[in-house]
Amino acid sequence: MMCETVCPARCIYIVADEHPNPEIEKMPSRFDIDLGKCVFCGFCVEACPETPSAWTTGILEFSSYSRLGMIYTKEMLLALEPVGPDGVPRSPVPIPADRVV
Repeated sequence: MMCETVCPARCIYIVADEHPNPEIEKMPSRFDIDLGKCVFCGFCVEACPETPSAWTTGILEFSSYSRLGMIYTKEMLLALEPVGPDGVPRSPVPIPADRVV
């Protein structure tokens, strides 16, 4: 939940919930990032105690034809897969063949 606190653009929205394991204090029941507002400062990555899933995908181009399409929910971020050993992201986000290096 620290990433929401350090974000200067206030583009991260988190709703905390109790974790089923009593040894773990909290977990996010809702986690949204509005990349239309994000300034890509990296403060959230530095503050995150876990691996920031949005930035380990290798996808460098987050674009959309609508403002609503720029909001990534927890489910969408968890569906993104990290970069493979060949350096190419395996992701449900469509990447044109001419854009893959």
